[in-house]
Amino acid sequence: MAILNVHAHSLDMTNISCLFLNQDERDIAIVLDRENTLDLLKSVDSSLYKTVSIETEGEYFYVSSSVKTSELYVESVQREDGRIKYHDGDILILPHYVPQEIKENCVDGSDLVIELVLESIYEKIVEIIEG
Repeated sequence: MAILNVHAHSLDMTNISCLFLNQDERDIAIVLDRENTLDLLKSVDSSLYKTVSIETEGEYFYVSSSVKTSELYVESVQREDGRIKYHDGDILILPHYVPQEIKENCVDGSDLVIELVLESIYEKIVEIIEG
Protein backbone atom coordinates (compact mmCIF):
# COMPACT_ATOMS: atom_id res chain seq x y z
CA MET A 1 0.00 0.00 0.00
CA ALA A 2 1.32 3.43 -0.92
CA ILE A 3 0.79 6.31 1.53
CA LEU A 4 0.23 9.88 0.32
CA ASN A 5 0.11 12.68 2.91
CA VAL A 6 -2.54 15.33 2.34
CA HIS A 7 -2.97 18.67 4.07
CA ALA A 8 -6.72 19.23 3.90
CA HIS A 9 -9.90 17.47 4.95
CA SER A 10 -11.58 18.05 1.62
CA LEU A 11 -10.72 16.35 -1.64
CA ASP A 12 -10.41 18.25 -4.90
CA MET A 13 -13.05 16.53 -7.00
CA THR A 14 -11.94 18.34 -10.17
CA ASN A 15 -8.45 16.82 -9.90
CA ILE A 16 -9.88 13.38 -9.19
CA SER A 17 -12.22 13.58 -12.19
CA CYS A 18 -9.25 14.61 -14.39
CA LEU A 19 -7.32 11.62 -13.05
CA PHE A 20 -10.22 9.37 -14.04
CA LEU A 21 -10.21 10.71 -17.59
CA ASN A 22 -6.43 10.60 -18.04
CA GLN A 23 -5.96 7.06 -16.77
CA ASP A 24 -6.31 5.03 -19.95
CA GLU A 25 -4.24 1.94 -19.26
CA ARG A 26 -5.63 0.84 -15.90
CA ASP A 27 -8.96 0.94 -14.10
CA ILE A 28 -9.07 3.39 -11.23
CA ALA A 29 -11.44 3.59 -8.27
CA ILE A 30 -11.78 5.74 -5.19
CA VAL A 31 -13.83 5.15 -2.06
CA LEU A 32 -15.83 8.26 -1.21
CA ASP A 33 -18.51 9.22 1.26
CA ARG A 34 -21.91 10.32 -0.03
CA GLU A 35 -21.10 14.06 -0.11
CA ASN A 36 -17.82 13.65 -2.00
CA THR A 37 -19.42 11.13 -4.38
CA LEU A 38 -22.11 13.63 -5.33
CA ASP A 39 -19.48 16.39 -5.71
CA LEU A 40 -17.38 14.19 -7.95
CA LEU A 41 -20.34 13.26 -10.12
CA LYS A 42 -20.97 16.97 -10.73
CA SER A 43 -17.49 17.31 -12.25
CA VAL A 44 -17.48 14.12 -14.36
CA ASP A 45 -18.80 14.28 -17.93
CA SER A 46 -20.72 11.00 -18.05
CA SER A 47 -21.35 11.43 -21.79
CA LEU A 48 -17.72 10.38 -22.33
CA TYR A 49 -18.59 6.85 -21.15
CA LYS A 50 -20.54 4.18 -23.04
CA THR A 51 -21.66 2.53 -19.81
CA VAL A 52 -22.69 4.50 -16.73
CA SER A 53 -24.18 2.88 -13.63
CA ILE A 54 -24.85 5.01 -10.55
CA GLU A 55 -26.15 3.55 -7.28
CA THR A 56 -26.88 6.11 -4.56
CA GLU A 57 -27.96 3.90 -1.64
CA GLY A 58 -25.30 3.70 1.04
CA GLU A 59 -22.82 5.73 3.06
CA TYR A 60 -19.53 4.98 1.26
CA PHE A 61 -19.13 4.25 -2.43
CA TYR A 62 -16.69 2.85 -4.96
CA VAL A 63 -16.46 5.30 -7.83
CA SER A 64 -14.76 3.38 -10.63
CA SER A 65 -13.68 4.50 -14.06
CA SER A 66 -12.23 2.68 -17.02
CA VAL A 67 -11.48 4.85 -20.02
CA LYS A 68 -10.27 1.92 -22.14
CA THR A 69 -13.62 0.11 -21.76
CA SER A 70 -15.56 3.39 -21.43
CA GLU A 71 -17.29 2.56 -18.12
CA LEU A 72 -18.17 4.58 -15.03
CA TYR A 73 -19.64 2.88 -11.97
CA VAL A 74 -20.80 4.17 -8.60
CA GLU A 75 -21.78 1.48 -6.09
CA SER A 76 -21.99 1.09 -2.34
CA VAL A 77 -18.95 -0.53 -0.72
CA GLN A 78 -21.32 -2.65 1.38
CA ARG A 79 -23.41 -5.57 0.23
CA GLU A 80 -27.03 -5.86 1.34
CA ASP A 81 -25.93 -8.17 4.18
CA GLY A 82 -23.49 -5.50 5.45
CA ARG A 83 -20.27 -7.17 4.28
CA ILE A 84 -17.72 -5.03 2.43
CA LYS A 85 -17.32 -5.69 -1.30
CA TYR A 86 -13.77 -6.43 -2.40
CA HIS A 87 -12.19 -4.17 -4.95
CA ASP A 88 -10.32 -6.10 -7.63
CA GLY A 89 -9.34 -3.35 -10.07
CA ASP A 90 -5.97 -1.93 -10.90
CA ILE A 91 -5.81 1.18 -8.68
CA LEU A 92 -7.78 1.97 -5.51
CA ILE A 93 -7.57 5.31 -3.68
CA LEU A 94 -8.65 5.47 -0.03
CA PRO A 95 -9.14 8.95 1.49
CA HIS A 96 -8.15 9.52 5.10
CA TYR A 97 -11.75 9.72 6.34
CA VAL A 98 -12.77 6.22 5.21
CA PRO A 99 -13.35 4.02 8.30
CA GLN A 100 -10.61 1.51 9.06
CA GLU A 101 -13.03 -1.43 8.74
CA ILE A 102 -13.70 -0.49 5.12
CA LYS A 103 -9.99 0.10 4.40
CA GLU A 104 -9.07 -3.30 5.81
CA ASN A 105 -11.77 -5.25 4.00
CA CYS A 106 -12.03 -3.69 0.54
CA VAL A 107 -8.49 -3.98 -0.81
CA ASP A 108 -8.31 -7.72 -1.36
CA GLY A 109 -7.65 -7.77 -5.09
CA SER A 110 -6.32 -4.33 -6.00
CA ASP A 111 -2.96 -4.09 -7.77
CA LEU A 112 -2.12 -0.69 -6.26
CA VAL A 113 -3.73 0.86 -3.19
CA ILE A 114 -3.06 4.51 -2.37
CA GLU A 115 -4.10 5.68 1.07
CA LEU A 116 -4.45 9.43 1.57
CA VAL A 117 -3.31 10.19 5.12
CA LEU A 118 -4.10 13.53 6.75
CA GLU A 119 -0.80 15.11 7.72
CA SER A 120 -0.54 17.26 10.81
CA ILE A 121 1.02 20.67 10.17
CA TYR A 122 1.91 20.90 13.88
CA GLU A 123 3.80 17.59 13.74
CA LYS A 124 5.69 18.72 10.62
CA ILE A 125 6.72 21.99 12.31
CA VAL A 126 7.96 20.11 15.38
CA GLU A 127 9.83 17.68 13.11
CA ILE A 128 11.51 20.55 11.26
CA ILE A 129 12.47 22.38 14.49
CA GLU A 130 13.86 19.23 16.11
CA GLY A 131 15.48 17.95 12.91
